[in-house]
Amino acid sequence: RAIRRVAGGARYLTPELAQRLVFSGLDTGCSNPFEQLSPREMQVALMIVNCHRVNELSDRLPLSPKTGNTYR
Repeated sequence: RAIRRVAGGARYLTPELAQRLVFSGLDTGCSNPFEQLSPREMQVALMIVNCHRVNELSDRLPLSPKTGNTYR
C-alpha cells in the first residue's frame, strides 16, 4: 500500500504516526481536537473518513482538487 501511494506521487504515513503527529501539535486544552476544525474542514474530514477521494470532494463540494488536498 505504501509503495503504491509513493509510486503514485502521494505521501504515506502509517495511521499510528499520523495520529501521533496530529495530537502532538495540539496543546490547546480542548478535550476534543475536532472542535478546532472549521465547518468545511469537518465536512472534508468526514468525507475522507467515509472513503471519498479528493476528486470526489471537489465534485461534491465547490472546491478545486488542489483546495481539497489542502483541506485533507
